[in-house]
Amino acid sequence: MTVQNLTTPSAAQVAWQDLELGMFIHFEPITFKPAPAYHQHPEELPKPESINPAKLDTDQWLEAARAMGARLAVFTAQHDSGFCMWPTDVYDYGIKQSPWRNGGGDVVADFIESCHKYDIKPGLYCSFLPNYYLGFTTPQAAEDVAFYQRGVQTFEQLITELCSRYGELVEIWFDGGFPTLEGEWRWNDGGYPGGPDIAPILEEHQPNIVVAQGPLSGCRWSGNEGGTTRYPCWSTLAHPLADRRVPSVQRYPMLGHGDPDGERWIPAECCTTLRTPHEWFWKPEGQVLKSVEHLTGLYYHSVGRNSNLLLNAAPNADGLIPEEDMAVYSELGKELRRRFGNRVAETSGSGDEL
Repeated sequence: MTVQNLTTPSAAQVAWQDLELGMFIHFEPITFKPAPAYHQHPEELPKPESINPAKLDTDQWLEAARAMGARLAVFTAQHDSGFCMWPTDVYDYGIKQSPWRNGGGDVVADFIESCHKYDIKPGLYCSFLPNYYLGFTTPQAAEDVAFYQRGVQTFEQLITELCSRYGELVEIWFDGGFPTLEGEWRWNDGGYPGGPDIAPILEEHQPNIVVAQGPLSGCRWSGNEGGTTRYPCWSTLAHPLADRRVPSVQRYPMLGHGDPDGERWIPAECCTTLRTPHEWFWKPEGQVLKSVEHLTGLYYHSVGRNSNLLLNAAPNADGLIPEEDMAVYSELGKELRRRFGNRVAETSGSGDEL
């Protein structure tokens, strides 16, 4: 029997899924100052002059990724604060305004260069909403249409810079996604006057990139930040915004399981932290590291269930991953190689034959 209209991945998605294990790297002003409610008090955002990671070494970050066995690394080029880790020309809140390297540094460029040095594929994270520096938050942002449209245009300019300055990227992470051009967003509430026009930017500068989340999704969030997905986990969904069209009680199971009858190939990606309680950014105290045994279990419940896994790294205020974290990544890599370093069988083939 011949199966008709079988949903299949693009070549870029196949290459992305074969990466399997990646490192998430979270580093932004919150690293230097604990975060109050910035959306209520944006004046509490750390000033650029307070951000000076004197020992920052992206090679050290990628050494951690290589030791773990990661083949992908995704860096927070711009997180919720709005602070840009590259010398953006869009607005005046970023590394260019800091004393680091006398305002001449570019953390994104250093990160990309280190990825190439260690033969690890690069990806970037950039947040649409919120952007606390701009006062661009949800749902307040959509109440003033003119202000909202300025935020949309700013986001388009930021993405253009990131996609045009640094060569080929494998993945771009839009945390929570963004509205469609028609304004479709969370559970079809119709609460946004349109969304950013990102597709032409990617088509021009990054035609092979895999988008994480949103209307252009080439991969999807697994529905939790615990580093696991559900079983079974299908690589297909009905639509990139399928989970936004159902009640919240159905949303997370849909993301975790996928849809075996889905018409779009949108595989799952799990993510989680190394530090607990659930912390994406480094803090000087109060955090404990997850064990290698626990992390190995997460690998089985993510990669082992047909999902990619991003394990976080949190550089400290000096710009370095702490030594105790480095040791965990190294031991995790050793354990994964011990368990999976020797193949017991392989398959090959094409078309409908293996």
